Amino acid sequence: MGDMSAFWIMVWQENVGKIVMLTNLEEGGVPKCDQYWPEKDFSLMFANIQVTCHTEESYADYIFRSFSVQKDSIKREIFQVHFTAWPDKGTPDDVTSLIEFRQKVNSTKTKLDGPIIVHCSAGIGRTGTYIALDSITNEGEAEGAVDIYAFVRNMREQRVNMIQTVEQYQYLHNAIVHTLTFDSKAVDASMFNEYMKTHTEDHLGNMFEKLQASIEKRCDTEREAVERNKTLVKMNRNCSDIPGDRNRPRLSIARSPGSSDYINAIYVNSFKNVNRFLIAQTPLPDTVDDFLTLIVQENVSCVISMETTSSKNKNVGIYCPDNNQTLVNGAFMIKTERGNSTDQYVLRKMKISNKIISGPEEVEIMHVQYTRWGDSKSTPEEPVKFVQFVKDMELKFSGTDIKRPILVHCLTGAKKSGLFCAVSVLLEKIQIDQEVSVANTVRQLKHRRHLAVPDKDQYIFCHHCVNEYLRTFDIYSNFELKT
Repeated sequence: MGDMSAFWIMVWQENVGKIVMLTNLEEGGVPKCDQYWPEKDFSLMFANIQVTCHTEESYADYIFRSFSVQKDSIKREIFQVHFTAWPDKGTPDDVTSLIEFRQKVNSTKTKLDGPIIVHCSAGIGRTGTYIALDSITNEGEAEGAVDIYAFVRNMREQRVNMIQTVEQYQYLHNAIVHTLTFDSKAVDASMFNEYMKTHTEDHLGNMFEKLQASIEKRCDTEREAVERNKTLVKMNRNCSDIPGDRNRPRLSIARSPGSSDYINAIYVNSFKNVNRFLIAQTPLPDTVDDFLTLIVQENVSCVISMETTSSKNKNVGIYCPDNNQTLVNGAFMIKTERGNSTDQYVLRKMKISNKIISGPEEVEIMHVQYTRWGDSKSTPEEPVKFVQFVKDMELKFSGTDIKRPILVHCLTGAKKSGLFCAVSVLLEKIQIDQEVSVANTVRQLKHRRHLAVPDKDQYIFCHHCVNEYLRTFDIYSNFELKT
């Protein structure tokens, strides 16, 4: 707070190479931490220490920054790994986000041999939980046994109230169980083919069964929300995954008095971006208007339909007319134009105009219909072709539209669309980090959409997609493999 010089003097004096930051600068309108570092490409003086921020890479759950710290003629490089997905006195969305964050911290190499600085706002709740996770995981891996209670008690003797709430203490237990009992460590890109040779489909199937049994139960408020949303029978299919309210978009524009804000859709993150995907149930005949409202309200960049025969299903609401046709539904009018298609998908341009929603009178987005996954099959036909489809979508809808969500839908709102999102995140991670944990990625997705990747066939298929991506595509030119 105020003068940051004492902090940077401590960093220099203790030969610190890594800083773990577990709070945002502001949360809920309340200041939690002053910005003690300069903006990217700028320098600041703290006493006689010059600090320069060289890089700042943002991800869905954290930000990675590198600094040079210079005193007199001596210059050092240090790193800050800033976790952004942890509410004050609460817990992160799922244990895997913090576990993977810890793996990122530990894989960050530094030439300095001092301690890691860990801080949140008060320096006890989130800080204590992270230190306990790191230390107890190391202990469990080395000794084959842990005593969580004893460690926390000992830590509290050194700094009062470390781990501040019951929820944080419970979260720590769940995180320790996952990190010590699952095969969830990230696998290097260079070793993934070898990993697949040593892990049979039976082994991967058993891993999935353990993963399925470990998905965290929803909190009381979310369970109540799910039960409440289940009663909206006209808005959900019998087979659909019913969301709670925590990550669900609320319909707010052009709603008649007393109408529900509910739609069966849920936001999920990619590796780099918060709320990159909006996974939705394919609309029912009576919910087409809600579906079109969702597209306009949430400013989606494109719609990916995972249904091959939706026009022949009487339980499906048509929101995208045939090529060069016009469809009118409520206040909306939709026109389509055929684009360049492939043997895997049909590409259309949708123009949606409306009379009652504020904003642009006409919205133009791309619509993609994937055609290579029959309803009778648990997975698409070939991993290599599905990987090509996922990569095509990434190339088409990245760039300037990266902040706008991609809406992916299927009949259940989970089974097919969930696999698309899982594979997309896995390929993104392997390309950026050169390593990936399929178990962690699938668990994070299933925490928000429980019926995503619903069986061991899809879980195994995810592994094959990663392996095919590494085998088939020339990504090794994009990064230098770890040695």
